[in-house]
Amino acid sequence: MLRIIEQKTGVQVSGSTVCCVLRRNGFTRKKIQVVAKQRSISYRSHFMAEILQFSPHQLVWIDETGSDGRSHERNFEYSLRGLPPVCHRMVTCGKQMSAIAAYQMRD
Repeated sequence: MLRIIEQKTGVQVSGSTVCCVLRRNGFTRKKIQVVAKQRSISYRSHFMAEILQFSPHQLVWIDETGSDGRSHERNFEYSLRGLPPVCHRMVTCGKQMSAIAAYQMRD
C-alpha cells in the first residue's frame, strides 16, 4: 500500500501514518470473512432436508484440520467500524496435510 501511495502521489509515508489516517476515518483492522464463490443455498437446503431424516445417534461427526497452500493469502483487512471485511474468492486447495477425528453419539 505504501508503494501505491508513493506511485500515485509522489509522497513517501510510513506505515504508522497510514494506520493513523485509516483509524481517524473510522476504519479498523479485522480478520477477513471469506465467502466461497462455490457456495450454493440450494445444495445446502437439500443437504439439510436429507440429514434431518436421521436421528443424532445414527450420525458420525467428522472434523478435519489441516494446512495447504493458502497460507500466503491475506487474513486481515481494514474496513469501516461495524462492517466486516468480506472477500469473495475461489476456495481451492493445494497439497494438503490433514488430521481427521470422528465422534459418534450413543443412546
